[in-house]
Amino acid sequence: VTITFDRPVAGGLDETVDAARIFSIQPAVEGRAEWRDPVTLRFTPAAPLRPGTRYTVTVANGFTGMDGSRLPR
Repeated sequence: VTITFDRPVAGGLDETVDAARIFSIQPAVEGRAEWRDPVTLRFTPAAPLRPGTRYTVTVANGFTGMDGSRLPR
């Protein structure tokens, strides 16, 4: 699962916005959320996702981008 923001969120691959803290998927899936670059968050599941299953991905809005902006909702 790849999420691309329209502006930099992470200043670097190890910057302050914790990708695992702002990303969630339901039903829950074991895996790793990490920054690919300052505008791209990537979730890699530990095992293939189940075909025919509907997943809901949520990005929390409790963080600030590098320019000080926030997600409105």
